Amino acid sequence: MSSSTLTSILISTLVMTSAGLVLGLMYFRMLRWTVENIVGGRGGLWSAALTVGRFVCALVVLTVAAKSGAVALLAALAGFSLARLIALRVVWRTG
Repeated sequence: MSSSTLTSILISTLVMTSAGLVLGLMYFRMLRWTVENIVGGRGGLWSAALTVGRFVCALVVLTVAAKSGAVALLAALAGFSLARLIALRVVWRTG
């Protein structure tokens, strides 16, 4: 494997990990807004829009990652999983 190929794979992996992390942070923030709206009695159209938005964003990012290959998809999922861990820690600390 040449050094340019390895560099390309590493850059792709870092980009997809970052994309997965950003996706995950957005996804779980939107999930929290949805839950707060439903619990606060303000559900309805806004909560539905947030839910659809979460799914569409996840679908787009993960589809791009999947079309880029297995390494890119795994990197995006790793970033998403890291965002989930961050979101859970925030909820545990704030209640």
